[in-house]
Amino acid sequence: SSLKNHQISIDNFDLAIRYEPTNSNYFNARCIAKKNINNYRRARADCLRAIDLNPDHQNAYNNLGLVKIGLNDYRGAIDAYNKQLRVAPDNQWSYSYLAAAYDSKGDIKRACSYWLKASTVHGHEYAAKRLADTCFDFGSDNKKIDTTYNQDVHPLLQNELDNCRGNVSLFCKNL
Repeated sequence: SSLKNHQISIDNFDLAIRYEPTNSNYFNARCIAKKNINNYRRARADCLRAIDLNPDHQNAYNNLGLVKIGLNDYRGAIDAYNKQLRVAPDNQWSYSYLAAAYDSKGDIKRACSYWLKASTVHGHEYAAKRLADTCFDFGSDNKKIDTTYNQDVHPLLQNELDNCRGNVSLFCKNL
């Protein structure tokens, strides 16, 4: 079972950490295994230890954000993703995860902003789909909207929408 496999991973990383207690990758990997079995509090401790050992460990910040979302600490998740972006500003997943954290927090404007950035700047397909699904009102018949101004479109996205004429970006293909 998946739970058994994650527990085996945790046990293996426990052993690895015993032999190499300053290896940030081991703490980060154990964080992932603990997160995958919803042991968020212990996962958080491992992510924080990985970051203590290596303040530039971009994956540890990313995983810390996921753990914070699991703990319903959306502000903490947003902080973790922003720190991750300072370490690795081109990480497309962090923009998408930031959007998800803002969406969970109820801040759709910021969520749309980050999905837009992840989809148009970084070509992140999941973000493009979330952007199209969440940030546009397609109406009851669920037809695709045209690329002229539409009051149901968030103003932040109007310029990007206007640029879709003849554009085959992931964002535009999902409209």
